[in-house]
Formats: sequence, structure tokens, C-alpha cells
Amino acid sequence: MPETRSLCLSQTDSKTRNHILYGEEGFTDDYWKKLCLEHAVSEGTARHLAAKFGTACGRVLELTAEDQVLLHTTLGGGRAIRAEVVYAVRYEMAATIEDLLSRRLGMQFYSWSDCIDAAPMVDSLMKNELEWTNAFTRDAIASYVQKIHHLMDSAGLSSKHALSSHGGESPTD
Repeated sequence: MPETRSLCLSQTDSKTRNHILYGEEGFTDDYWKKLCLEHAVSEGTARHLAAKFGTACGRVLELTAEDQVLLHTTLGGGRAIRAEVVYAVRYEMAATIEDLLSRRLGMQFYSWSDCIDAAPMVDSLMKNELEWTNAFTRDAIASYVQKIHHLMDSAGLSSKHALSSHGGESPTD
């Protein structure tokens, strides 16, 4: 039988075990249904927002009153809406495209290609919020896309690798 080791630390009661988290107050498993009734969002988007923000998603949706375009998704077929980008910049101190696509929206964990497609739209929203110059915007997109291409190359997922693995021909040739 393996030996059990202890760090010899006394166990204390958690000071945060019963602390209500932001967005938890009044939350139920079907909270998303309320969002569908009160806001012009699809079931998928409502479920996404409720799961991510809880009852605090109302603050995200309030931004859509300023601009209805913020109800549109960040990428066709996705669940995240543009208001999440604006919310992250205004209230969560998001300051880079990578911060938004990776940490705030979580897209970078699932599809590097989708991130490349979403980068210009995310950048455009950030430019308006952070008053970026056109030059800074171009550099921000180029830098982010270059970083994602590097990740794809490192993983052997880029089109360059796909072509070289087929002797320079596309798979359909």
C-alpha cells in the first residue's frame, strides 16, 4: 500500500465557500429562457451568456441598447456576441486582441482559424473603445495573426505544411 504524505498544514474553514459570486444572485438553470423573452437573442446565445455571466449578463446586453449591431455574433455560427467584446474592454480591462479571443471569449482554445477570421472585427470594436489609430490597428491585427500562424505552424496545421506533405500539390489535385 502506498505511503500517504501530508504537508503538515492544519485545515481551516474556507472563508469563501459560501461567498456569492458575481452573477450568481437569482440564477437558475433556466435563466437563459428569461433572456430570450426580454432580449432579442437566440436560445444558443442566451444559453451561452447565462452560462458565462450568470445574471450579470444583463450588463452585457444593456450595451446592445446603444448599438443593435452588438447583438450580432463575433463570428458566423458562433454564440459569443459583439457586446461581449465591448463589455470586456470597458469593464474587464481587456486591451489586446489575444486577450479577448483567448481569455475573454475562449475562441483561441477551439479554433485558430476562427480567431484569424474574427480578429479584424474584434479589432474594429477595440479600436472604437480604446481610440486606437489606424496604424496601431493594422499592427495589432498583423501581430496577432502572425502569432496564430506561428502556433499553427508549430502544430503542423498551417496550409504550408498541408501543401508540403502532399508534395507541393493540393489534396484535390
